[in-house]
Amino acid sequence: EQGYKAQRDFASNVAHEIRTPIAVLRSSIDRIDDPELKKTLSQDAKQLDRIFSQLIDLSRADAALQSGFEAVDLRSVAVEVATDLAPVALRSGRRLSLIGDETVLVNGNAGLLGIALANVVRNALQYSSENSEVKIELHTNPAGWRVLDRGAGVPDVLKMALFERFNRGNQANVGTKGSGIGLAIAKSVAQSHNAAVSIQDREGGGSIFSFTIGQNL
Repeated sequence: EQGYKAQRDFASNVAHEIRTPIAVLRSSIDRIDDPELKKTLSQDAKQLDRIFSQLIDLSRADAALQSGFEAVDLRSVAVEVATDLAPVALRSGRRLSLIGDETVLVNGNAGLLGIALANVVRNALQYSSENSEVKIELHTNPAGWRVLDRGAGVPDVLKMALFERFNRGNQANVGTKGSGIGLAIAKSVAQSHNAAVSIQDREGGGSIFSFTIGQNL
């Protein structure tokens, strides 16, 4: 427990120290007159900030201990994630919905579970076809959630490899735009909760990303 708290405090301190120069960098970029250069550098800075945030999340997931777990309703976690990412979905020309069971109680860390779900949903939104819908589906038996998309799908040889750190796949339809960290975060959170993650093909096209804890409270 002391090790987890030390890791959490370290991550928070690093986050504070690094985000300040990133904010200064983005402010400096905003003053650039060349619109094309400004756009390119702004995207790079945004990607840098996102990767850094994901690394902090991964560090926290790795340090998690079950001794600090408590009763968590996955429905509440999913509602928060869906609320945060709905504007992102709309801006990208996609829809986001929440379906399934109304109450799914598990023993876990609500913050980490939310981080895991958000990373999978972002991934699904990024690679789904325009005008398609990404669904978050909750289930109680076994306890967990699924994220269903209408993307290009994932080849069988990459279905487990994509959960490894910094593995973005070797094909354009599965990973040239991401950092290769998001699904690794989901896997790390799953391991800390004695849960399992997997990718299956979705009937009609797309993929299903599953996070299964297996035991309800």
